[in-house]
Amino acid sequence: MLSLEDPAGQAERLLQTLQDMRQKGELTDVTLEVEGRSFPCHRNVLAANSPYFSAMFAGGLAEATQDRVTINGISQHIMGLILDYFYTGVLEVPEGQVQELCAAACLHQCDKIQEECSNFLCTKVCESNCVGMFAFSDTYGMEDLKYKSRRYVEQHFKTVCNTPDFLQLPLCQIVELLSLVGLYVDDEETVLETAKSWIKESQEREESGSEILKCIRLPHLGKDALRKVSEFLGVPQEEVDLQLKEQIQSIKDDTLQTEGVDQEQNTEDTDQDTSQQQDVPSSLGRDEAMKNSTSALLACAPRLGTRYKEMIIFQTKLVDSEDSHGFPAYEPRSGKVYNLSSQRIGQNMWDNFEDTDYIIHSMVATPTCDLFSLTYIDPEMVNHDLPLHVHCLVRPKERKQVWRYHGYAFQDNNFDLRYCSLVYLNGHVYTMKLGPPDDRSQTWHWLYRKSMQDLIGVEIDAPWLRKHWGDQFWDRWEQLPAQRVGTLAACGELLYFIGDTVFYSCDPDTHTLTSLTLPPDPINKLDERPVLTAHKGLLYFLKHRTTTAHLPTLQIYDPSEGKWRVGPRLPLLSNKVKLLILQLLVYGGQLVLVVGTNESSWSSPDLGIIQLSFFKYGTRCWEQADIDPPPIGKYLADEVLPFGVSCLVAKLTPESLDSGDRFLQ
Repeated sequence: MLSLEDPAGQAERLLQTLQDMRQKGELTDVTLEVEGRSFPCHRNVLAANSPYFSAMFAGGLAEATQDRVTINGISQHIMGLILDYFYTGVLEVPEGQVQELCAAACLHQCDKIQEECSNFLCTKVCESNCVGMFAFSDTYGMEDLKYKSRRYVEQHFKTVCNTPDFLQLPLCQIVELLSLVGLYVDDEETVLETAKSWIKESQEREESGSEILKCIRLPHLGKDALRKVSEFLGVPQEEVDLQLKEQIQSIKDDTLQTEGVDQEQNTEDTDQDTSQQQDVPSSLGRDEAMKNSTSALLACAPRLGTRYKEMIIFQTKLVDSEDSHGFPAYEPRSGKVYNLSSQRIGQNMWDNFEDTDYIIHSMVATPTCDLFSLTYIDPEMVNHDLPLHVHCLVRPKERKQVWRYHGYAFQDNNFDLRYCSLVYLNGHVYTMKLGPPDDRSQTWHWLYRKSMQDLIGVEIDAPWLRKHWGDQFWDRWEQLPAQRVGTLAACGELLYFIGDTVFYSCDPDTHTLTSLTLPPDPINKLDERPVLTAHKGLLYFLKHRTTTAHLPTLQIYDPSEGKWRVGPRLPLLSNKVKLLILQLLVYGGQLVLVVGTNESSWSSPDLGIIQLSFFKYGTRCWEQADIDPPPIGKYLADEVLPFGVSCLVAKLTPESLDSGDRFLQ
């Protein structure tokens, strides 16, 4: 018996034959007319690739018997690309034409083309085009692209809300955006001002005021702003008062309903037998109550951005002696200490390292309240060959802060992990590779970067299981001269790198390294952990010598002038103390110096309690900052790393953090 199985080869030969016949005009049975250009085609090929053409030729329409069919709403160039794909399975489109192709594919039900266009456009969403992408995806029903672009609008609302693209949105789309609870705004007044600007520019102003009024969280407006709602939106004051009353009542009902659901849950826990007897109805009632409660809460809840608080995170060893996980997060305005908890890497990544501690070497916060950490498993605990990797703390969901794994940094482990800075600039996170201090065989090291685009919209608990994760390894962005120690900072649109022998600016757009003048007092010892912080267009540089009994000189670099100068003298330290923390932070719009010392003996194994002090920058001197030191000194002393504790400022929501009682003295 002869057996022949070659489906892939047969399909390829069939496509090639049909393409040859189309090009020669052989056996074609319909001609598509697009903008005056004729496309001879085969009805069966068109119908097999598109439900639109299938319905046209097999659904009893007039076109089924016509030799020539005019296709509107598409350019001849795009039509040619679509037909080429139908006949060859190959499609190559310049980036600038993808959106037009996607729209045509949606209209003519070319599902595969639409899917690929959507996936491509999802990778191109950014702050400058997110509003246009949202409008486009909503018009054509592209849910994935709409979700990602909407998340970008949420996170960058303060910068996109007054752009022409935003102010030209139709009423239905503006209502959807202004209703989002996840808008990152400092106050509800920002949303009200945006609504006012849109109504001023809109052609639908007469019928839009009442609809937009429902989007404004009136109970969260200040008294002055509340008086202006009627004028801004063009609605009667009585309507505003009624809406305010309804929203306040909704909040009260939600509170009572939530308390009732919680009480029912507690009753069920204490009387399990009764619960089992009424399992189905009680479960359904509870689910329905929670659903209604959530709906009411979202309708009047404060915007997510208004719930963020600036906190100072003290970065220490992640796991303490009691096997607890997390960092102290201090909110100075309330004086409260929270626990920024995290999962252990081994629980989800590697089965062989379930009980392995890992170390955070650098953290960085973004303007949109994402927090990234650079981590690795301690090689002294486990003999492993695992690369560095990054976690991302995405925005709160259901009152939880969730760390999400985001790929390897790089495979090469031949570098000193103690000096890996992490810096955020314009949608990318950067880090650097520095060789071991005793290895000068390499003449260059590397600056790496990773795009954070694919983090927007990731909502699953295990993103490393995604099928379309993309390249998990970071891009080698630019070479750096070999250094024993160094640090990175972002200032303006440039990165700045200071090593023990070089000072460079790095332009991410042009891949340009520019050599700059070293500071008057450069890094000259391996036991220095340099501090480089940008604030109001200037770079502030400190050498952090953990063995010194006095603070180093503050050195200030002005990129516009290309010159260094010495800043005001730092506060004096006693010669009996040991410096363990030295960090420059930007908190509350001010440059703040954090100093942590203790008075224990140099030879004593007991580090004692770290004394924290906060100073704010002045033009002539440092002044005591209006920040009360948190009572966490004993914890910091117990958890101090070889090169001291570092800290950073990030915006977090208090309700999504755990209690920080374990850090208190």
